[in-house]
Amino acid sequence: MYQRLFLQVLDRQLLGARIRLQLDGQTLLAGHSPAGALRRSELTVQVHHPDFFRKVVCYGNLGLGEAYMAGDFDVADDALPDLLTLLLRSGVDRVVAADLRLALRYVGIRLRNVLSGKAWNVQ
Repeated sequence: MYQRLFLQVLDRQLLGARIRLQLDGQTLLAGHSPAGALRRSELTVQVHHPDFFRKVVCYGNLGLGEAYMAGDFDVADDALPDLLTLLLRSGVDRVVAADLRLALRYVGIRLRNVLSGKAWNVQ
């Protein structure tokens, strides 16, 4: 659920670049790299823990930083600065608030988490 929302937002916002996410032997692509573009416009992110997607979707830039510090992901070729630059330039951090449909999905996910967390605490 978080993974799909994360990929949707990236795929829509990243123009002229592509992010290759590797998770459990699976490769996921997001973004649009122009034909004949240099491989430099493609970054590879190795996701070590699926909680990475939840942290980034729910907490944005702060979640990305927390996921990195927790070791949830690494960027190939020490290209973390390139990844951060790409994300900031593409405006990914602002797109959820500006897109009503995405914002509603985000709120639904957060609400479901809050309610399931309360139910878990009662058991």
